[in-house]
Amino acid sequence: MKKSWTDFEDVSYRAPAKTRAVKLPAGVRAPAVQVAPELPRMAAQPTQVLIIDGLAPSLNKDKRSSKGQRRSKALEQAWYLRVKLAARDQGILPPSSYPITVRCECYFGPGQRRLDWVNLATTAKLTEDGLVRCGILRNDSPVYVLEGSMRPMRTDGESYTKFIITEVSQ
Repeated sequence: MKKSWTDFEDVSYRAPAKTRAVKLPAGVRAPAVQVAPELPRMAAQPTQVLIIDGLAPSLNKDKRSSKGQRRSKALEQAWYLRVKLAARDQGILPPSSYPITVRCECYFGPGQRRLDWVNLATTAKLTEDGLVRCGILRNDSPVYVLEGSMRPMRTDGESYTKFIITEVSQ
């Protein structure tokens, strides 16, 4: 028997045959087509990430400097300048709506002693104050900054601070 090309033809390319209505026996219903309920869509919350080289001094080191308040003030001013330059270079913009949440992640490089999360408070506080001073945040009161969190992290490279600003949709 000789075979033709139609014997080897891929049936998935053929047009579907006409469907016939199937007659169901009495008392049997056709299964209802179930449509998945539409899930509520979450609006994307605008987030900005500020990366700052290095870490602010720990809470212990900041408050027990050898020259007292003058040295502490100099450390604060240096960190404010670092925050301002990083925000300008990375194009950080003021949030379009308030309140916001902030998250401060401090990444510790090899050989650097990792601080407990309470000693990271200086980095979070000075970064937030620096953003207020340079005009990116209106204020750091609870009306504007709803909540904040801090987290120490490990990295294989240089130490840096990641400050994440997220707008809260209400």
